[in-house]
Formats: sequence, C-alpha cells, structure tokens
Amino acid sequence: MDLDEATTAYWEVKQAYNGREPNRRGSTMSTEKALGILNDVLAVTGPHHPLAQKVIDLRTNIITGD
Repeated sequence: MDLDEATTAYWEVKQAYNGREPNRRGSTMSTEKALGILNDVLAVTGPHHPLAQKVIDLRTNIITGD
C-alpha cells in the first residue's frame, strides 16, 4: 500500500463509518475489517504524517462508538 492507496482506504472507512456504503471493498464493512485497514494506513503514514491523527481519531471513534 502506498500513500495514495492509504488515503483512499482511510476515506472508504470514514464513509462506511458515516453510513455511506457500499464501497469498493464490499457491501458492508465489519469493525474488525475497518480497524485492520486503519492499522495498515498507519503503517504507511507513520505517526507524524497529517493523516495519522485523523486515522487515530477515527479508530478511537469506532472502538468507543462515538
């Protein structure tokens, strides 16, 4: 996964979280799948990339249900 793919993956998870499905990864997205994708995005961006904080926030929201 490169940075462009990571950015696209983040937005797909964000859209699924906001109820905008289906997406290119399938008609539904489980919590486990979403968290896995977000972890992959963090692996690409590292902790200091501007997208990283958005990924961390979304991951926290998914886990806590906010």
